[in-house]
Amino acid sequence: MGDGYMETWYLVSYVFMFFFVASLIGYVCEVVYCSVVDKYFEWNRGFLLGPYIPIYGIGTVVIIYLLRDYYHDPKALFALSFLICTILEYITSFIMEKLFKVRWWDYSTLPFNINGRVCLLNSVLFGIAGVVVIYFLRPLVLNIFNFVPHAAMISIATFCEIIFFTDLFVTLGTLISIRITLTKMKKVKKSSLENESKDGTEKTKDQIVERIRKNVTLYNLLLRAFPYIDGVNEQSFRELRLLVNATEKAIKMGESVVNGTKKVANTTKDVVVNSTRIVANTTKDVVVNSTRIVANTTKGAADKIKNTTINKNKDIKKK
Repeated sequence: MGDGYMETWYLVSYVFMFFFVASLIGYVCEVVYCSVVDKYFEWNRGFLLGPYIPIYGIGTVVIIYLLRDYYHDPKALFALSFLICTILEYITSFIMEKLFKVRWWDYSTLPFNINGRVCLLNSVLFGIAGVVVIYFLRPLVLNIFNFVPHAAMISIATFCEIIFFTDLFVTLGTLISIRITLTKMKKVKKSSLENESKDGTEKTKDQIVERIRKNVTLYNLLLRAFPYIDGVNEQSFRELRLLVNATEKAIKMGESVVNGTKKVANTTKDVVVNSTRIVANTTKDVVVNSTRIVANTTKGAADKIKNTTINKNKDIKKK
């Protein structure tokens, strides 16, 4: 029974290390690709803090265990990798948006996209990656892993699992915190527009300030990893990015903890209040302008009726 337990543990470690290595390679490929496309080096990619992107690891493990029998049919291997990874990316995008109320990537500007979640270019690259995984990555990694003793493999995998799942736990906490912050920002804006209790609104603003101040580093890392998604998310998301940047700048100014907190609080409140004022003023302008248009239209109609009546009376007198 002991040997069976160790063998199972080794198998789990073996699969996890495949996942981990593929996630590392996926991170490197994405950094290189995005740096070339954007024409500047950007190391901060993906959700997690570490240099790995899980979706590549998951895709690699799925391809290895589902498509290894297609080794002698590269066309089928490409097509199935294309299909599997496209479905995986679409589902991941959908679930992330529903859970955290933010769309983290969008391909709407690229041709042949589906709801901005997947696109033809990426799917073709995934198909090519599937062929590379089966023909090159899998044999290479297998040869390396086969030289590693079982006990060492389990120890290495356990160490990597601790790092990875700690990172995952912290990132999920940050995503949940961002969702809560966005909800509170919407509440402040709604309360200001409806002229609700000032005390309640101020309390909510203070909570937003404190939450951002405590998590400013993690917020910034996550938001900077996805710099081009402001246009596909709500106004509150763009305001959140401004708040986080303002908070980070205030903290970097080297003020004391108390003064720094006050400055961050004031800066954050100003952004929230100004954003609310902009919406309120816009709404007010629309109402005022609409009222003026109606008033002018009504006045014009009244003047026409008056002139018509006067002209008729003149005609009657002449007769």
